[in-house]
Amino acid sequence: MTCTFARSNASFCENKLEEARGREASNLEQELGYLLRHVEDASRLLRVARRKRDAASERVSDLEERNWALLSEYEAARSFEDGV
Repeated sequence: MTCTFARSNASFCENKLEEARGREASNLEQELGYLLRHVEDASRLLRVARRKRDAASERVSDLEERNWALLSEYEAARSFEDGV
């Protein structure tokens, strides 16, 4: 279940909960709790994935900066071989 889908389900449950009574309300509250936890978990996982992506991108940039001479030589040799 995607975060957007879970969020829309949570909104639906909140609206239904306003009209519900007794056991139905209790079941809706429980379902709403599950959905909200799912949304929180998905949001946290997304933040972690974005941090990892950003760190990896930064690492690649750092490596490119430190090894630009070697990378330039490799590209030149590759271009020469492609031309031969």
